[in-house]
Amino acid sequence: MIKILICGDFRAMNASKVSADDRFQELLSNSDYVVCNFEAPISSNGIAIKKSGPALDQDINSPEILKRLGFNVFLMANNHIMDYGVEGCKKTLDAFDDCVCVGAGKGNDAFKVKIVEKEGKRIGFLSFVQHEFGVIEAPSEDSFGAAWINSYYTEDIIKEAKENVDFLLVLPHAGVEHTEAPLPEWRHCYKKLIDWGADIVIASHPHCPQGRELYKGKYIYYSLGNLYFDGLSGYKMWDRSLAVSITIDDLTTKIDTQQIVFNIDGMISIDESVEQKDYIAYLNKLLVDAELYNNYIKSLCQENFKGIKYGLLRGLCGFSWHIRSYYAMRLLFLMIIKNRDEMYLLNSYQNESHRWLIERYLRNNNK
Repeated sequence: MIKILICGDFRAMNASKVSADDRFQELLSNSDYVVCNFEAPISSNGIAIKKSGPALDQDINSPEILKRLGFNVFLMANNHIMDYGVEGCKKTLDAFDDCVCVGAGKGNDAFKVKIVEKEGKRIGFLSFVQHEFGVIEAPSEDSFGAAWINSYYTEDIIKEAKENVDFLLVLPHAGVEHTEAPLPEWRHCYKKLIDWGADIVIASHPHCPQGRELYKGKYIYYSLGNLYFDGLSGYKMWDRSLAVSITIDDLTTKIDTQQIVFNIDGMISIDESVEQKDYIAYLNKLLVDAELYNNYIKSLCQENFKGIKYGLLRGLCGFSWHIRSYYAMRLLFLMIIKNRDEMYLLNSYQNESHRWLIERYLRNNNK
């Protein structure tokens, strides 16, 4: 019997205060492979790359704290792992040299399936990220970064990986942040991952839980949420997440879901609240109720375009009063100092989530 536990996003600026309650620690200790997304590189002498949005790093003690809790597989394909360049990423990978790291590094290694073996079963892990700053678009010895999910090579990589393992986990980092359901394009993309050979798809990045659905007898989890992320944000469900437990034996594969919560003191716990249970049920319903889902996606695009429009205008050094007032004040200031920040413009086009959201918003408003 093999037990795998997949958890959400982790970033700590004060890792020493992170701990697990007895029940969550038992869940960790009873698993052979414990996985989380390591959301930012550890602090280094690296210089922050040019990008839109904040450059994040985290406590140099985060790796040891996580390993002490029982984590031994780390997902590195995310939108912050390259925030401090090659040096920051390399230092982070070195801190996990006794663990399995997936999805970042030299081009060929970033796209490589990482295989573990127990009791004659071969388990494969693949990790990819949407087109963020620091991604590499194809396997190559002279490139360094995080593996891009929509690379022309992704299909072949997954198909080849499946030929060499008994069970293949594909773990993307993508989507629109702080939303209850994925865009239709991501649903289609993740189903293709199943078509190509994934036995389960478990995603991260939105910083809150999203629902799961069954496709061709295999589960897709669209977002687990934050396992632990410094500070309690005002965003809904910032401090709550899901953990997916996979038990594999000779005859069956069993999938269970646990609700997780962390508090301001750094304690990560099992969450059995009825509120969270009902909310997860609602998220799952969103994916099967076509009318409910379509209405939600339309409102998601309407609301999120306001922020993206600011990014577009900032990139062009343009202005519009038809945005939130604090965005308008920022743009006026940027126009006065003639600060055209084209990285914001670039991010609106190269990032699939932003581009698809823009396209949907414009279609919905111009029928």
